[in-house]
Amino acid sequence: MNTANAIVERLISLSDEEKIAQAKYFGVKGGIVLGISAPEIRSISKEIKINHPLALELWQKEYHEARMIATLIADKNEITSKQMDAWTEDFDNWAIVDGTCYNLYRYTPFAEEKIFQYCKSEKEYIRRTSFSLIAGLAIGVKKMPDEEFLKTLTKEEIEFKHRVDDEWASEGVVITTGMLKWRRYKIWDKGDKFFQEYPEDDVSFVLQTKGSVFSHIIVDKKRKIPLDEFETWAEMQGMTKTEQEMFKNHQMYGGVDGAEGTESGDNHSFAVIDVDPQTNQGVVIFEITNNYPIDVFDLAVSKICNKFNINLGVEKNGIGLAHVRQLTQLDVIFEEWTTSGGEGGTRPVMLSELEEAYRKDKLIETYSEAEDELRNIEYTEKKSNSSNYRAEAKKGKHDDRVFSRAIAYGMINKPRGGVTWI
Repeated sequence: MNTANAIVERLISLSDEEKIAQAKYFGVKGGIVLGISAPEIRSISKEIKINHPLALELWQKEYHEARMIATLIADKNEITSKQMDAWTEDFDNWAIVDGTCYNLYRYTPFAEEKIFQYCKSEKEYIRRTSFSLIAGLAIGVKKMPDEEFLKTLTKEEIEFKHRVDDEWASEGVVITTGMLKWRRYKIWDKGDKFFQEYPEDDVSFVLQTKGSVFSHIIVDKKRKIPLDEFETWAEMQGMTKTEQEMFKNHQMYGGVDGAEGTESGDNHSFAVIDVDPQTNQGVVIFEITNNYPIDVFDLAVSKICNKFNINLGVEKNGIGLAHVRQLTQLDVIFEEWTTSGGEGGTRPVMLSELEEAYRKDKLIETYSEAEDELRNIEYTEKKSNSSNYRAEAKKGKHDDRVFSRAIAYGMINKPRGGVTWI
């Protein structure tokens, strides 16, 4: 199958007219669209493995799915700046832009320079490439090991750290690697608005005082959707069968925060967020939260994920590995998430993003139990033997719903666009 023509023939054989219509409905209109889902595309790409010459051939075929495979099998070490420019000129829909940036461009040594190059373009998809690259690089910062990250510190970041050491030492403030990661991520995310938001000093945003992390949360219980009883609910809403299928196939986002599944232990929590494509506002439409045995909880999650198009993230820390194995056996497609770690982990960034989403009404809550958990997350006071300010649940309170939502919201921010035809 490792010829461009053979791969295209296989893709054509998998074409689905109904999914083609759905893809076009969501704006995937460029080239020849065959309506093949992301899991199928990734599965085929894994069979082919990295093959840069083949990637270049596939790109010339002008089939949307063939080009997406090209982004997955291209060698990041072989692609040149000139090839990136040529591919970017060919971009004709948002899905191929975001997919190429996430699968390939962000790993190249040209990524940062291309941000500044492409943002000046008047062409919609070339300009979008710039912003998609920003998002892709920001995600990379969160996951980068401390040792590797410290080697990438810019002159400005080194000066920032020295300034804090000089000016804030008397207050007992120490800037950790995790804080520097968080700061870089926020600057990439906000651009000049970062410095407008912190006009007096750019240190205060990483120095948290004791108090609730989540001060503003809108709760609208009427916007829940019982995905476990969807057909009954949909009929009550007057949805046609076609509308029901469209809903099942449109992109949603999920997060699983796992637990041991014991009566006296923490709860498992699975949250699903739906995003309005017009306003980009997300709503937590559904959750499963309980302390059932792991296999029982994961089976319930799998039934939802196999019925609806959910881009799922699963915590893999500690007991999370048991959920990872169980969901894999149940044929659930997901990405593994690390939520632990104070200084170098992703926990502070995840909570910061979730807090901002609620505060700016980018995310609407529908469960009062979740609101209670969110408001019970507090910043702890700085301990004399620690340089970290850690957000955690009050003693005796849970944070399972908080992190299922943090993971689900994190899946939204991955630069993949809104449907699975990529």
